[in-house]
Amino acid sequence: MSELLRHFWTSFPPTTQELEAKVVKMYEALQRFQMAKLKPFEERAIREFSPVGASLTLHLNQLLQAADRKFVKWREIKMRR
Repeated sequence: MSELLRHFWTSFPPTTQELEAKVVKMYEALQRFQMAKLKPFEERAIREFSPVGASLTLHLNQLLQAADRKFVKWREIKMRR
């Protein structure tokens, strides 16, 4: 996940169409990672280590939320142009 986030953040600000495509590609990859890996791990951790389970992935979720906010803001600005 850290490698995906690194590629995502180094693409900002996307000044070319290639960087814009990379931002979208990395955002989609982060979303897939969250659904395929992080969510199942969270659910298992909550079942097996409750109540500590939810805190195990707190930082990862914060990192993903920051990337999500940046992507949504960038897309909103892009749509206004």
